[in-house]
Amino acid sequence: MENLWKERFRLLTSPFRMLPSFIIPGETKCGTTTFFRCLERHPLIASPDMKEPNNFIRYGGTSPFCRMHYPLFFQKIFNRRIITGEASVEYLSKRDTAVAVHSLIPDVKLIILLRNPIRRAFSDFLMMKDAGREPEDFDAVVKTAIAWLNDGSLDRLIRVATTVDDTPLRYLTKGCYSKTIDSWLKTFPRHNIRIIKSERFFLEPQKVLDETFEFLGIGPFTVDSVPHHRKARLKVPLKIETVQMLDDFFAPYTMELKRKIGSEFSWEEDTAELLESCI
Repeated sequence: MENLWKERFRLLTSPFRMLPSFIIPGETKCGTTTFFRCLERHPLIASPDMKEPNNFIRYGGTSPFCRMHYPLFFQKIFNRRIITGEASVEYLSKRDTAVAVHSLIPDVKLIILLRNPIRRAFSDFLMMKDAGREPEDFDAVVKTAIAWLNDGSLDRLIRVATTVDDTPLRYLTKGCYSKTIDSWLKTFPRHNIRIIKSERFFLEPQKVLDETFEFLGIGPFTVDSVPHHRKARLKVPLKIETVQMLDDFFAPYTMELKRKIGSEFSWEEDTAELLESCI
């Protein structure tokens, strides 16, 4: 009952709430939680009441509902504008979300984190397994998903399946970055989109954060430490055959991604290290 009243209050006060100045639309298991937690330490960033409100999936571009989880806009510090944002990682790969966001906040800044799709797939699997939502082992899931995705007669079923969060296809489709970012690149001006390689963020976090604060127009801020969030408790071995299968599958998508956004978005060296570490 208490949560219901809180939701009603947020909805009633939504006309007096901010819209996000930035959105982190994904991708899942690419370090978005850690990145967002670092961003919200900045004194000029006011946090929403949850990291992943998923407003633009639930409500499209409907203003009262999309505003309800953000802070009231009266907040200022020494007459400097406070901004807010969110990190709803399901946005990136959901059809029509980019258009919904643009319909309400066409000038929003977008920050997209992308990780080696092989490591992302395995990390996603471990998360689902850890939560009791994945009954199969990783090798079997990968073989099945690749077979389905390569079967042209299943295209219509696959389009429907990718809208469901628990489908085993998610381990692969969410790593097809050249496809998932396409609607965002077509809908928003390129200068409003910042795409970050997850590995670079964890290698030099303060430098990446400084660049992001500048991108958001809020000035520098030093983050003392970078926490790691949502690590899976399970330890499952990764087989070399599965990594090679995934590398072959993702290769054309990564090549297309490099063409669209830059040659640095490639993970050959990281994948080679991963292969060396496999059993």
